[in-house]
Amino acid sequence: MASTFLHTQQDTVADHNIKGEKNHAGIRFLVKLSAVDAGIDEVQSWILEETIKILDVKSASLFLCDESGDHKLTKKMRSEGGQWTSQVISMDESSEVEEAMRTRSQLIFQVTPGSRIFYIPLVADSETLGVMAVESEQKKFDSDLLAAIGESLTHNMAKSKQARQAQETIQAMQTFQGQLLNSRDTLRALFDSSPTSIYIVDPGYKLIAINIKRADLAGRSPQDLVGKQCFSALYQRGTPCPGCLVEETLQTGSTTRRIERRWFSKASAIELEISTFPIWDNDRQIVQAFLFEEDVTERQQLQASLAQSEKLAAVGQLAAGVAHEINNPLTTIVANAQLLERSLPAQDTDQLEMVGLIIQASDRASQAVRDLLDFARRERYELAPTDINETIQRTLALIGHELGSRSISLQFDPAMDLPLV
Repeated sequence: MASTFLHTQQDTVADHNIKGEKNHAGIRFLVKLSAVDAGIDEVQSWILEETIKILDVKSASLFLCDESGDHKLTKKMRSEGGQWTSQVISMDESSEVEEAMRTRSQLIFQVTPGSRIFYIPLVADSETLGVMAVESEQKKFDSDLLAAIGESLTHNMAKSKQARQAQETIQAMQTFQGQLLNSRDTLRALFDSSPTSIYIVDPGYKLIAINIKRADLAGRSPQDLVGKQCFSALYQRGTPCPGCLVEETLQTGSTTRRIERRWFSKASAIELEISTFPIWDNDRQIVQAFLFEEDVTERQQLQASLAQSEKLAAVGQLAAGVAHEINNPLTTIVANAQLLERSLPAQDTDQLEMVGLIIQASDRASQAVRDLLDFARRERYELAPTDINETIQRTLALIGHELGSRSISLQFDPAMDLPLV
């Protein structure tokens, strides 16, 4: 009887020593785990290996939740033989894991009379990251140490996830920043390459932005002008320019447009079309005004030229009507002069000469009328072979009087062998 008691007491002491060694090993493991700096996959593999050694269990595995939200689990297992396996399974395939995740509490399931599986949910900040499962054949199992390992693993996984999310956020911000910089550079290039003067002012007439075109007109760089009041920096004035419509745009949100003549010297002036547009913020409040200054001098000149052309066209139509009125009496004069010429005796040379002069002058007047009518007539212009000499002669006949009034003597010597063009 004494022998049996002694043996039992020795066994108890041995068990106590083994448990103490496991506790020391577990503490060292937890301390090392809290300071480990490695990739999450390496950490998980190392934890499973150490868990098998320290707790002297048959196997250890991890069931990790899919971050996409699908009902999928990634099962990672390190067996006693050292084989590392990983596979994706459905949550429905393991009801025990699903229950541990749902209840967020440690569960123990009896697999065989001599084997149990402990399920430790890994929960961080109300988020279930997965479940750690350990199969043990020991009658006395240190579930507290397993829970501590699970807690440390959870902390490590949460820290790794936060680091990964922070890295992804940084990368996303860097990408977004790059896109913003690219968009800014593109807009700046468009802003500065515009042939139109552009600038933006706030309600205090302060220049917020100005393109190179407008800055060059002021003889300064955009950087020197930004932040200064537009009427002072661009026009050397102490107050807003007369007729400026920026205030109207800022107060009413309306688009305005006006024409201004700007003198750069006593003999040099340009016509500017100045347009203002409102800029709204997210609260639909007008915060700035956008100004375009477009040089419309050439356009104004073209419009004036078009108006002059329309006047000339009207004069041409009037001249054509007058020519018709002149042509009728000329025809009568020529006809009567020819009749008079025939009725005069051949020996009356003086009378015949005077009648001949009347006919000659009438023919010249009739030819001038015909040329004027041909010039004023609206025609359909078609490309066709033309005698260039004839065209020049007809033109000279029209402007002969103008040349004579200016004391210009013009000699035309046409070549007789020119081809049609």
